[in-house]
Amino acid sequence: MFASQWLDGGVSPDIMTMAKGLGNGYPISGIATRSELSDKQPPGSMGGTYGSNAVCCAAANAVLDAFGTEGILDNVAAREIELRRLLSGLSAKVPGLIREVRGKGLMIGVEFNPLPGFKVGDTAYKIVNECTKRDLIILSCGPYDTLRFIPPLNISSKELNEGFAIFEEATLHVYGSAK
Repeated sequence: MFASQWLDGGVSPDIMTMAKGLGNGYPISGIATRSELSDKQPPGSMGGTYGSNAVCCAAANAVLDAFGTEGILDNVAAREIELRRLLSGLSAKVPGLIREVRGKGLMIGVEFNPLPGFKVGDTAYKIVNECTKRDLIILSCGPYDTLRFIPPLNISSKELNEGFAIFEEATLHVYGSAK
């Protein structure tokens, strides 16, 4: 469920923060730590903007219940394999286009090599625009040519393939326009 668990041998963090997906869109965040550390904090000293309320806490409980009953982590693992396979297929179609694929689960970054005649960052920007024209929202990240996939964790194989087909069409369009 957490990135620290994906590392070889695992990592046991002293303090872990979480937010965003915890409430499935409702504003909530959390801090997890060992009691020997949290006991040293004065009451009320660990808080923040997303300290939340009863409605947001109920949403977070529902999210955690869904993880247990809907096989969310199994779906994430299956869709990650599928997404990486699709990206590998795109890379085979256009050798040298994709510089690196990185990330875990369904938070995957794809860095492109800059296309001929494009400044650094233009390739990602143009792909984002072409995806938007095709009704697919995808985000660039950072100043380089990197896009990130962050679909819902319960995305189906059909939805992933439909979205990727749009992404691939947009990417090939941008690639073709750079030649």
